[in-house]
Amino acid sequence: MEERNNYIGAVGVGRSDIQEIEVTVAGAGDRILAALLNQLFTFLILLVPFVGLIALVIKNEGRIGSGEEMFGLLFGMTSFWVGLAGILAYTVVQIYYMSRDGQSLGKKIMRIRVLKTDGRNPGFVGTVLVREIAWSVLVAIIAAVIGLAVGDNGENAINLLAFLANFVLLFMVKRDRRTLYDMMADTVVVKLPK
Repeated sequence: MEERNNYIGAVGVGRSDIQEIEVTVAGAGDRILAALLNQLFTFLILLVPFVGLIALVIKNEGRIGSGEEMFGLLFGMTSFWVGLAGILAYTVVQIYYMSRDGQSLGKKIMRIRVLKTDGRNPGFVGTVLVREIAWSVLVAIIAAVIGLAVGDNGENAINLLAFLANFVLLFMVKRDRRTLYDMMADTVVVKLPK
């Protein structure tokens, strides 16, 4: 099934090097792989702060007292703070690229990007605030309200329902594979030419 090609994207970093290119709607596989890559990067970054602490706890069976154990504690705390700085740096890099290029690191690797439906870059507001933060907050509020009314199962059901709805929409070619958060932000994810 051939996908529609109704979008023109602007490519370039500065105002003087912007050029229009014809793009196609990104496939579901590319979007899923980009999301999985982002999750992998996040997992690896989050793993760093805890490796030293976990090693310390396993080595000393949770006891702290001798000089060697104090060194282990210092090492563990240092790895925690270095890891925390890594998480912050990773977050800043993701926000920067999503704002500037409409691409997370996973999207960069998969050569896809987010555009407004009129072809413009959605920038920080469209890509980060609306697509990521506002969508997550909206789902969390709805899930919390349902959770208060019917319990944790209702909250979990809303989160699962939002995930499944977006997953199904990824495969709807006639709707340009636009998910609920794409509709909320008036965006579309496109495949960049090689």
